Amino acid sequence: MVASMPLARNWTFVHVRLQTNDFVFVPSRGKTVAISGAVRRPAVFELKDDENFNSLLDFAGGLLPDAYTKRFQIERIVPFTERTDPSIARQVIDLSLAEVLEGRSAITLRDGDRAGLFVLPAGLTIGLLVLGLWLSRRALVALALALLWLSSTPLVSGGLMAALEPAGGRQAAADMPTADAIVVLSTGRTQAPGPERVSEWSDADRFFGGMELMKAQRAPVIVFTGGVSSSSPLSQLEGDVLRTYASGFGLPDSSILVTGSGRSRRSEPLPCGPCVSRRRLPR
Repeated sequence: MVASMPLARNWTFVHVRLQTNDFVFVPSRGKTVAISGAVRRPAVFELKDDENFNSLLDFAGGLLPDAYTKRFQIERIVPFTERTDPSIARQVIDLSLAEVLEGRSAITLRDGDRAGLFVLPAGLTIGLLVLGLWLSRRALVALALALLWLSSTPLVSGGLMAALEPAGGRQAAADMPTADAIVVLSTGRTQAPGPERVSEWSDADRFFGGMELMKAQRAPVIVFTGGVSSSSPLSQLEGDVLRTYASGFGLPDSSILVTGSGRSRRSEPLPCGPCVSRRRLPR
């Protein structure tokens, strides 16, 4: 008789009485993926070929109430043959947790992947505050307020953002591969008070990063998305403003494209493909 059974079930070891002349065979492990962060049972799990991220989440007991559903990360080992820089052995993939759970986005897990799910600081703060009030523990209430203050300081917020950035960091423009077009998403320019309705910079890094890539001849055209400010819907499209700046820096008008208006990060990139296709770029 041949019997097959798991070594453990529901986090409880399976006890089987062995008899004389029994043979125990333990196969080699398959694909293993680690999951940590805002789940009930963070651990390393073995997945079958037909099991996906949703299966991994079920094995981990599901999400915590204060899980951040807009974003999570997969840290993946880069095969040596696919590495552009031999010193960078891992890559970080940013994904929308909500889109993956709803089936609108798919991720194929590989052996050695590490899935990291984030916890909202506000959720942790509220949890500590409610617990402190429920148990009448001033120390927990004070800890919740201290955590709220600490997470709002530039030192902590900047450190968290640095930790979430991809491990490879920003590369020099000359080291980037060539492409059909360079797309610069809107940065949320603000409108200065006053009747002149002057448009001010909010974050110029994207614009100047795109200009550096154009200077390095990484693409024949640059595309500025026409972002609309929710606070100033009647102001000039950001793409038109950036086109004026790019022309002032000496970029030919023939190499500058601007898309239609967009009010969200999800809708802004959609017109870029048709915009570039109409340009009839040489392949």
